[in-house]
Amino acid sequence: LTELLTAQVETALDLAARGFCDDPEEVLAVSAKTGEGIDDVLPAVIRAFGGRHDDAVRAAPLRCRVLDARYDATRGAIAVVQVVDGSIKEGDRVAFLGGAGDHAVQEIGLLAPAPLRTKWLPAGCVGYLVAGLRDVREARIGDTLCLATQRDATEPVDPLPEAAAPGLYASVFPPDGAAFEDMERAVNRLALNDAAVSVQKEAKPRAALGPGLRLGFLGLLHLDVFRQRLRDEFGADV
Repeated sequence: LTELLTAQVETALDLAARGFCDDPEEVLAVSAKTGEGIDDVLPAVIRAFGGRHDDAVRAAPLRCRVLDARYDATRGAIAVVQVVDGSIKEGDRVAFLGGAGDHAVQEIGLLAPAPLRTKWLPAGCVGYLVAGLRDVREARIGDTLCLATQRDATEPVDPLPEAAAPGLYASVFPPDGAAFEDMERAVNRLALNDAAVSVQKEAKPRAALGPGLRLGFLGLLHLDVFRQRLRDEFGADV
């Protein structure tokens, strides 16, 4: 905030340069209040994150970085990918280096911000991918997507991050034992959109509670949010 009287702009620029880049001149001094430096922000973002557009990169073997994934009830998990090398089009058979099997690209396009079907994405583009994925666990964030025929020869864009390990387990039961199947169906549907949740059945029914599920969460907040979504989206009280 360069407009504040107490702002130490030069000191802040120097500290930012040490943490994020080598040249203090690359750090922008920006004030949304006065408008100072606003026009420099977007060109700087494009320079830092803009894709490569030369023909050699587009002709290279396909490599995409998985940025995100969400579950759609009619089309399965929809991945958001950045095309790093090569190009990808509808009909291609692709594979995730961190997963098993391969998938046919059914639909591909840009997010503008609504989905805009383009049928083809070249290097430098970020877009969405529909390939019949069953849940978001098949499109792990940070994984590399390639053509299925080139899987063994493809180097990952980034090292695949380790899957999140549950830090908290909870045994979950419906208020009425007869409603277990409805609760199980709601939990499994919600877990399709949350790769950090692990789901398995309790080894045996409890005498007073009946059958239940053993769920793994990242922590208490994750558990509370999941339980609230069960209640709000599926009407399932546990």
